[in-house]
Amino acid sequence: MDLTIEEGRLPRVWLFEPGNNAYAWKEFYDAGILGMGWDKLQNYDQYLSQEAIEEKLKEAYLKRTGRPRNSARGIWQFLNEMKIGDIVFAKKGMSQIIGKGIVTSEPRFDPNRKAFRNYRTVNWTNNEVKENEGKFLPQVTLSPAQPHRMDFLMSLYKNDQEKEDK
Repeated sequence: MDLTIEEGRLPRVWLFEPGNNAYAWKEFYDAGILGMGWDKLQNYDQYLSQEAIEEKLKEAYLKRTGRPRNSARGIWQFLNEMKIGDIVFAKKGMSQIIGKGIVTSEPRFDPNRKAFRNYRTVNWTNNEVKENEGKFLPQVTLSPAQPHRMDFLMSLYKNDQEKEDK
């Protein structure tokens, strides 16, 4: 698979939960996508800052308590920081890794989807469930993997290179 990565840029590694308790994982894996919720925000492209996203989240989801800072950050990162060629590990809760893939598109918006209207395409290379060996994962939907988790994450699916090259 030929993925263009910005010259001199190493791919980033992301942790992503496909819906609460990974309920959308089968759909995402089968469709080759990574979708973001918060559909009341419509097309994420209209937001020029993380603060604007946070304000709209507060307005659209008034029933939730507290500041939606983590959700706004995840949307911003999905829109502006995630890049083609980045590696994504799908997770379920705080204890399982359920798949690995490579981002293959810029963000897209499909108003005809019932849910997860903002999405990217992903070449999911593995969907084998791996236990996280007591290393708790972040509870947010999307976050960059921290350096202290990299070796562990990359060791989970060591034999995926052949699938990634297809």
